Amino acid sequence: MDTRRRPEPTTATRRIPAGLLPALLLAATLAGCGTTQPAGGSPPAAPAVPIELDAAALDLVTWSGTFPAGHHLVLRAMAKVTADCMRTHGFTWTPYAAEPPLDGTDEQRTLDLERRRRDGYGLWRTDGDGAQEPPSADPAADEPRYQQALNGDPARTGSLDVPGLGTITYALDGCTARGYATVFGDITTWARVAYLPQGINRTAARTAAAHPRHGEALAAWSRCMAGHGHRYATPDDIRVALGTAYRQSGGRAEDRREAEVALAVQDARCDQQVRLTATELELRREAVRALAVDQRAEIARLSAGFTAAVARARSLLAA
Repeated sequence: MDTRRRPEPTTATRRIPAGLLPALLLAATLAGCGTTQPAGGSPPAAPAVPIELDAAALDLVTWSGTFPAGHHLVLRAMAKVTADCMRTHGFTWTPYAAEPPLDGTDEQRTLDLERRRRDGYGLWRTDGDGAQEPPSADPAADEPRYQQALNGDPARTGSLDVPGLGTITYALDGCTARGYATVFGDITTWARVAYLPQGINRTAARTAAAHPRHGEALAAWSRCMAGHGHRYATPDDIRVALGTAYRQSGGRAEDRREAEVALAVQDARCDQQVRLTATELELRREAVRALAVDQRAEIARLSAGFTAAVARARSLLAA
């Protein structure tokens, strides 16, 4: 799974997989202030403040290690609950398929060399922005009654202020909310675990991008690419340049594929050679470890909530 597709804050770094929630999680949207927190539901009880965060907590914030596998289980379980709920309303709901995480290291999962060999960055088949909205599998999806069953009363929402992201609003009822609450114990815990780590990760990403070790790795990557005839300062510059070129030139998508694949593969090879992605992740994890005690305590609570959700997901999928 290419975890760098969704646009992230502008930094001279890799696309951070912090904001990557599949379609099932996207019912909660960024919005302005004005909604209220839901009644009932609370975060998991706070564990003792750790001197050092454990690996699971760091994985949650940085979308690395064991987190992708647990996240995939959670998505499958929430989809199962949502589909069962929709059937009680007389609808067939088919979620977008969530690909299981790749085997291998975090670097290998992030770069996904095999996907690059097949599809490059995936921009060649689009107008350059990478957007490909899959069609709904349910012909009734546009009916008001269907949307009411899936997303609930639009007037009933909760909100969560997320530093670095803004105010998140989310539905409090409907089948999607039932899926969230069933797996996470309550809707508030789902919202906190789904979004607060993203804000923390973005802060850690900015810290990592400013570190001299990252700058050295980035410069080494740029020299490696230049040595193969590609002059870019950062990996993000490649996607920006390709998108601009595709929008301006038009032409047949298939004609663009071969060159894009070659560029994407060389990008990954240079990245691996100089350890750009690996260094960025190391620095992000270091930044999270160095957070203030209250922030580490919050991360520990979020990690406990996610661990409990994974356990519920396993039980639901086994039933």
